[in-house]
Amino acid sequence: MELIQQITGFQPGTLPVRYLGVPLTSRKLSMKDYDPLIDSIKSKLSIWSCKYLSYAERLELIRAVLFSIANYWCRQFLLPHSVISKIEQLCCRFFWKGNDKSATSARAYVLKGKELWQMEAGPSLSWSFRKILKLRIEAHPILHNGALSVRQIWKEIRMKEDKVPWHSLIWFPQNIPKLSLIAWMAMIDRLPTCDRIQRMGIVSIGSCVLCNDTLENRNHLFFECPIATQLRVQTLLLNGINKTISSWEDMISWASCTWKGKSLLITILKLAWSATIYVLWEERNRRIFKGCSRNTAELLSSIKDYVGIKLRGGNINRLDYVNSIQSLHCLGY
Repeated sequence: MELIQQITGFQPGTLPVRYLGVPLTSRKLSMKDYDPLIDSIKSKLSIWSCKYLSYAERLELIRAVLFSIANYWCRQFLLPHSVISKIEQLCCRFFWKGNDKSATSARAYVLKGKELWQMEAGPSLSWSFRKILKLRIEAHPILHNGALSVRQIWKEIRMKEDKVPWHSLIWFPQNIPKLSLIAWMAMIDRLPTCDRIQRMGIVSIGSCVLCNDTLENRNHLFFECPIATQLRVQTLLLNGINKTISSWEDMISWASCTWKGKSLLITILKLAWSATIYVLWEERNRRIFKGCSRNTAELLSSIKDYVGIKLRGGNINRLDYVNSIQSLHCLGY
């Protein structure tokens, strides 16, 4: 330590210290350690409070500045609920009042002593509040039936539909949210593939950027394209499955009927299916917007990485021979 001090000229210090604006300690942060975050937000509010800003301008400052300050800290620490609540309170006060004062009078200012259920929607009211008043007819019977919590109201107004047969392929306890979201959009055919964009009149040419052969639509991009076919075959082979599938619909039907249960193999198959769809969509966008591409081996490696990272963070019974062999196959060993 003395030699390092002689060479570098550094002086020994003690924790806590500040590095890149956040505190570094050898223990869990106390509530007092989060004071610089709150003070930083308050200092911004004190500067902005003397300016005449519209609601839209205040909202933009909250999104662009205050949330950025909080998000920077969130990248380093798990913020306590009380700190998050305090930040939300400061943002709410600034949005409604333009300063760090209680915003409890915002609703009272709009109502001005009038009864919500009888007041008329005058032109001086905001567009959002007039919308609220229009919903009174629908809200009254729901509240009259005793639904007081948000959960109860949601149960009353939601449209209940039968579950689609493939829901368990996408939404399961071990899923990866960003992969499942893209896979779900692919299932319901809501991704902006070239055929959909072409029907909107935005583009005139809609060939698949992966093979440059056929019109790009959902079925082609995720099933019929040669690259998609290679990835599907290889991921199934890695899981010990050698099966010929003729169409996207047959793939969904077969997977929905057979990929049931909570075994490691089923989990890997579901993860690999979502990862394949995500990687194909990602590669499609890379080629369109960045002009770069990856070969099939690199795409397969990305799929393995997504599945492998999820498995490494899970509780797998390594004593089970099937689980052990299956996880090694999935990781490419």
